[in-house]
Amino acid sequence: MSPSSTSVRLDARINSACGASRVTSSALIARRSLASQIESALTKLTVLRGSDQAGPVLGAALERAVRALDQLAPEASRARGDARDEIMRRLAEIDRALIASAIEAVGEKDRRALEKEADDELAPFRARLSDEAYQQSRRQAVQRLVRDRFNLPALQP
Repeated sequence: MSPSSTSVRLDARINSACGASRVTSSALIARRSLASQIESALTKLTVLRGSDQAGPVLGAALERAVRALDQLAPEASRARGDARDEIMRRLAEIDRALIASAIEAVGEKDRRALEKEADDELAPFRARLSDEAYQQSRRQAVQRLVRDRFNLPALQP
């Protein structure tokens, strides 16, 4: 066996090992990233909860969201497969409830202004969208605008 063929085999083993290591590292980063996202959301929500921006309706929702995220945080760093999917499902539930409370907290007049802003943003696309697609896009635009108004974190990666 020539030294160069040994070197090629060694390189192949190293590359293979490094590839596996990269996959493992990527998986670890993804899990850490979910835990980091939850911790970041907790920080933002806690700051908002302590401010006068939230008001009573949103304040109660922020409290519920912080408690729920506090329960998820320890699980997030080690969750895989079905457990991770369950955490993602729970994050989506928390996010929906938080956004619904934020929409309620803005009041009727401000909500109408946000809906008009959403309609204006979607106007160039209105003719190409089905009614169902337009309504869904409008709902998402209003949610985004409300999220921006209160500086709420997105809880779904």
